[in-house]
Amino acid sequence: MTKEENPTLNRPTFKDYLQWDIFIWGKALNYWAQILKEKKITQGLALEIGSKDGGLSLYLANEFDFKVICSDIDGPTKKAKELHKKYSADINIEYRKVDALNLQFENNIFDVVIFKSVLGSIGKNNNFELQQRAINELYRVLKPKGILLFAENAKASFLHTYFRKKFRKWASYWRYVTFNEMIDMLSAFSFREVHSSGFLSAFFSNHTIKRFFFPLDNTLENLISRKFRYVIYGYAIK
Repeated sequence: MTKEENPTLNRPTFKDYLQWDIFIWGKALNYWAQILKEKKITQGLALEIGSKDGGLSLYLANEFDFKVICSDIDGPTKKAKELHKKYSADINIEYRKVDALNLQFENNIFDVVIFKSVLGSIGKNNNFELQQRAINELYRVLKPKGILLFAENAKASFLHTYFRKKFRKWASYWRYVTFNEMIDMLSAFSFREVHSSGFLSAFFSNHTIKRFFFPLDNTLENLISRKFRYVIYGYAIK
């Protein structure tokens, strides 16, 4: 059976787009797709920052019709380029070394800017000011009415803080943002919508176990405050 006969053949998966924890973080992908279609912004020029393996660049190039600049501070990985080539998306993706704190782009040029799990590293050693500066730079390069799509590790509950310090080597320097901080950082935008998701899945690394707890996490969202969930996602309009 050819790809033309079966459009699902050789299509990227959520794992290609996200690399890890696809059930909770995957909510952001579904949500962003809905927003882009509602706003009728499904093509144009997009920027992914902190891309590493380039999953979100693939998402924008494959699910929509964007030309994408796939960027990271040291440039995207070899794996990113191989991933894009695998799905024939490389023709719509350009690779750059980009510092999110000092974007070498003119003002008002991108229709969409997207990132996942970037602010924590930028704000390492408890530097909120750098996190805000990065958001300000993303705002600057967006066109008027352009859209910022974001998903970020949240500070969440004291249990998450304890677990990360004990089992995550980067937790000693990573600055997890709170739900309210995320809202405040987006204050320059004309509109912003911020959501959060996940509680139990953060405590497990095994894919099968995460899948098992996903339905329970969905149920708990009606019971647990949004500030205690471990993934923040949403969008903002310039």
